[in-house]
Amino acid sequence: VSAETGDDSEEPAKPKKLEIPAMKITGIVYDTDRPQAIINGKVVGVGSTLEGVEILKIQKGRIDARFQGSDISLKFNNE
Repeated sequence: VSAETGDDSEEPAKPKKLEIPAMKITGIVYDTDRPQAIINGKVVGVGSTLEGVEILKIQKGRIDARFQGSDISLKFNNE
């Protein structure tokens, strides 16, 4: 006697694409004990949350953040 469980016609779930809010970085101060960035016209630091995005680390040219449980990287191009 053989039995099958599950339905082979079922497709695996595709990972959801994150809809990250618009983040316009206009400045970064990273060479201090308290790095800060200007995002969407607001000054934020490590630990700040803006539009549901938590700032984890501020570096030259990049901000590491977390949004809806996923780690993301926000690039800053100062040109």
